[in-house]
Amino acid sequence: MTSNVTYCIRVLTGNRKGSGTWDLDAEISLTIIGTKGQTKPLVLEKLFYNAFWAAYKDKYVMEAEDVGEILMIKVKNDQSGFFHYSSVDLFLDEVSINYESDDNKVYEFPCFCWVQTESVFFEGKAKLVTDEQDDEVRNQRQLEVKQRQEIYQWGDDPDYRGLPGFIKSGGAKTLPKEVQFTQDDANELFQATSKGILNALLVKFRGLFHSWEEFDDFRKAFVHFVGDVPLAAEHWKEDSFYGAQFLNGCNPDTIKRCTELPSKFPVTQEMVGNLLDAGETLQQAMKNGRVYLVDYEILFDIPHYGTLNSKLERRYTCPALGLFLRQEQWGHCANSHSAPTKTDQSKPNLDSKRH
Repeated sequence: MTSNVTYCIRVLTGNRKGSGTWDLDAEISLTIIGTKGQTKPLVLEKLFYNAFWAAYKDKYVMEAEDVGEILMIKVKNDQSGFFHYSSVDLFLDEVSINYESDDNKVYEFPCFCWVQTESVFFEGKAKLVTDEQDDEVRNQRQLEVKQRQEIYQWGDDPDYRGLPGFIKSGGAKTLPKEVQFTQDDANELFQATSKGILNALLVKFRGLFHSWEEFDDFRKAFVHFVGDVPLAAEHWKEDSFYGAQFLNGCNPDTIKRCTELPSKFPVTQEMVGNLLDAGETLQQAMKNGRVYLVDYEILFDIPHYGTLNSKLERRYTCPALGLFLRQEQWGHCANSHSAPTKTDQSKPNLDSKRH
């Protein structure tokens, strides 16, 4: 017969619109699954108390079967409640569990998704499929993959053949809630669009009466009409910030580690020697994995149009090349950043630099 133990369960709900349940009678249960088996569903409730407000952390001390090493948890939302007309969907950020007899060992389960009916969460350890895993975990992961393959399928509409792939669905509302475009997303997009339009109008309006003498003129006008300038406006001239945009920007997969310079980008030791460590060569830096390359060759010969003297003019996109060096501070990588060493704005031009 399995002995009982006491679990300390901490639940953190998300801080987004509709994250918590407003219904005092909504039933949320949790099943703990481990190497020795699983517990019965543990109903997370307190008398006359709604434990699932948005952005709220609560603790439950509950007695249940000893499951040994905890592998995963199952959270169930029965969608019940006194106010049936209201949504009782729950957005979980994190669940953590420990045995009351051992505060040092805490099992953490990152969630960050909506629980509309039933969801399974694994402990937040980074593991590959090839790593040794319990059969229970492996089977659940395989089931999860099959379920996602059923939910996310490629569209097959013949009217869109030849165009980029798209998700097959009956509309945005039929997709899982965590991938839907939320009201918060819409508000953020509206605010960004509004600032962009105001930004453009501001440039045209002031240009009717004054000429822009320097970049700081625009900053003053922006602050007066729009508000605080974004972070990029304060640091856009810094090489480390410029390099960070390639690592964390909208298309970070364009930057790749460079082990050998391409023939179309003949950078020499003399060009970048002042950026390297004392006594280090460019070849050594590449061998040590500190050099990265951005190649926008895909943009070669792509036309676009602009106006010159009120006439439409055909131009071509610049297939730029950029070489970046990872600079490490204080002897460890935690504070490393990327800085550009050399850029090529069109064809190989050994004298071109970023401005």
